Amino acid sequence: MVNLIVNAPEIVNARNITGEDSWRLEIAVTDVSRPDAVVSSACLLPETSTSVNLKSLRDHQVMLLPVRGVAA
Repeated sequence: MVNLIVNAPEIVNARNITGEDSWRLEIAVTDVSRPDAVVSSACLLPETSTSVNLKSLRDHQVMLLPVRGVAA
């Protein structure tokens, strides 16, 4: 799986996760036929779950450090 992730330019983020799914792959494609090809090449199990992100409310939020001496 690691070789596939490293060598697939469509995979922009890959996370090994807990739960029923073992990997969460975020892909970016320019053609609607590509998601199936990317998922098929990544699929080590007979079943996959595919979702399409319709909207992001927050991406890459900067985490601020707490200010010392200020009561919450």
